[in-house]
Amino acid sequence: MAVYENVERLYAWIDEIPLSRCKKNLTRDFSDGVLMAELCKHLFPKLVDLHNYPSANSHTAKVVNWDTLNRKVFSKLHIRVTQELIQQIAACIPGALESVLMAVKEKVEAQQRKNGAVRSPDGYQQFRGEWGDNMVADSFSDIGILSEIKKLKSEVQLKNDTIAVLNQKVVHLESLIDMKDKRLKELMASVDRLQAQSKESQESFCTTTAGN
Repeated sequence: MAVYENVERLYAWIDEIPLSRCKKNLTRDFSDGVLMAELCKHLFPKLVDLHNYPSANSHTAKVVNWDTLNRKVFSKLHIRVTQELIQQIAACIPGALESVLMAVKEKVEAQQRKNGAVRSPDGYQQFRGEWGDNMVADSFSDIGILSEIKKLKSEVQLKNDTIAVLNQKVVHLESLIDMKDKRLKELMASVDRLQAQSKESQESFCTTTAGN
């Protein structure tokens, strides 16, 4: 029961942090490390450069993001994340992600007790300390810009996909027109040959009749 309550509190804590994606399934949503990078950027802004963590679909690319987090962020927070655990998180193994999230949450709470909390505009308790000043402003600015960039990229991608489909249709129609033009030329050539043959037959008939 205590474990369940701890997990529920962990999920509630994450829900208070603004992230660029809707959180439907944490195990899957966090598997590429992007949301974890955003979460750490919100909490420890000077430790995270979000451009180092691109969205990833393949297991290998997900592991690369988590390796970067492990090297640039977790090591400085003195959070130990093994390669085995990273592989499990990237593979969406239940329970693997929660262990890292819990460690980050505990680190935040410990630092809050040490340095004192600062309330952000959304009511979330953040802190100032060895990881940077003005965390609220920096974090909200970066997350907002990132969200807007991803929205614009999504719109551009949708338009590019539509253009690609239309281009394919144009190519297909042009191909059909070429085939029809070729077929029309063949039919016209056949008509010309038949007319020529008919004319020759008529002339031959007239010549034969006149001779008789």
